[in-house]
Amino acid sequence: MPVRAPMTLSYWDVLTEDQVRKLHADTLVVLEQTGVEVHEERSLQLLTRAGATVDGARVRVPAPLVEQALSTAPKEITICDREGEPAMRLAPGYIYFGTGSDTTWVIDPETGERRRTDLDSIRMTTRLTDALPNLDFAMSMGTAPEIAPELADQHHFAAMVESTTKPLMFTVQSERAAVDIAAMCALVSGDGESFRKRPFAMLYAMPTAPLYHTAEALSALLVCADTGIPAVYSSAPQYGATGPITIAGSLVVANAEMLSGLVIQQLHRPGAPFIHGPIVGPLDMRTMVNNYCGPAADLGLVAGAQLGRHYGMPVFGVGGSSDSKLFDQQATAEASIQLIMSALAGVNLIHDVGYLESGLTASPEAMTYMDEMIDQVRFILRGVVVSDQANLLADIEEVGPRGSFLMRDSTLQRFREAMWMGPLTDRRRYEEWVSSGAMDAGARTRARTLALLKDHQPRRLDQTTQERLWRKAAGHDG
Repeated sequence: MPVRAPMTLSYWDVLTEDQVRKLHADTLVVLEQTGVEVHEERSLQLLTRAGATVDGARVRVPAPLVEQALSTAPKEITICDREGEPAMRLAPGYIYFGTGSDTTWVIDPETGERRRTDLDSIRMTTRLTDALPNLDFAMSMGTAPEIAPELADQHHFAAMVESTTKPLMFTVQSERAAVDIAAMCALVSGDGESFRKRPFAMLYAMPTAPLYHTAEALSALLVCADTGIPAVYSSAPQYGATGPITIAGSLVVANAEMLSGLVIQQLHRPGAPFIHGPIVGPLDMRTMVNNYCGPAADLGLVAGAQLGRHYGMPVFGVGGSSDSKLFDQQATAEASIQLIMSALAGVNLIHDVGYLESGLTASPEAMTYMDEMIDQVRFILRGVVVSDQANLLADIEEVGPRGSFLMRDSTLQRFREAMWMGPLTDRRRYEEWVSSGAMDAGARTRARTLALLKDHQPRRLDQTTQERLWRKAAGHDG
């Protein structure tokens, strides 16, 4: 899985440079005057020694601590695959796509039934991620209620590791789970130092909006800093609920949460890899549902990416998801718009591909269709090449007025790179479509999804590693 080429287009910005600087300055005001709550003892000690004002759990963070943390955080991170080969370069212009995590429901592609997720459904969606060529990383697309809660995160991780060689992103609900998964990463890589040099897994942890750091989130952040696991520490306030009603106000809250988390991480372990990315969106005042999609959510996503790029850090965001309950017209429209907006905003890690129902439901069919949309997005990100080789002046001269380029050598040699073609998109004549079965896009997508799940087998772990991995997941010595 070689590292993909970067985009050649300019970023799409929705903020001026003055507006970005204003958001940063107001974030510093919030951190110094309002502060954040920190409910993790080691973090409080680090902040106290560094000169922050600590009053119980309330911490006011001076601007110099923020600037120092921004200066020590890496500007570029390389993520490898399970076998230690570089797979994702998190740097300006490099765009990658992956699934979401921790859904409650999955729409079974065989029956169409919306059912509770379990360990097998996590394996299924991870294996599909492994098969789809445009998905770059996997998250646990579900939870397993059949597993004891204290071991569920470990089981989710083991199920993903055995089902794909692609990079992983995991969540944890406890410090113990973070410690266990760090040990599992070392086991798969050979040892802890090998993993640190070639990490194939990333943490996804979140502060609690507004302005609240839990012990669980911070302890996971510190464990991962110690063991070399790159960390996404992304905030997600909802306009008018856990954040102010405006996009800008919620971005300030989210940024204050993330930058105070960055300060704690960098005080603990300077240079630990950190990935920025506020995910702000509206609480629908008609339904009280947190909307993942729509223009207000999409604008917040692009503005948040611009803020992260201002800091020069890798950026995390959302794409390929929908608030629809089914993989339908609404789902394809919302998810596709979100994909192109996030990509043009320069988001390095675009997750939630295949999410439906505002993050509650996983859809393998949506994953498959969005994989094709991502392929189109990648074609667009290549831009237009203008050069002596691309402009083909000699061909134009030879063909001249009223000629044809159809049989030119350049056409025959280059038509596949010059135009986009996908397995699901149908552009045939009507009669040909009818004679081949008149399948609509949904039917074609379902058929492709089932075929991939039937035929694709990910590269297996060796038996010893597999056994040790599952022993560790079950709470035994690896």
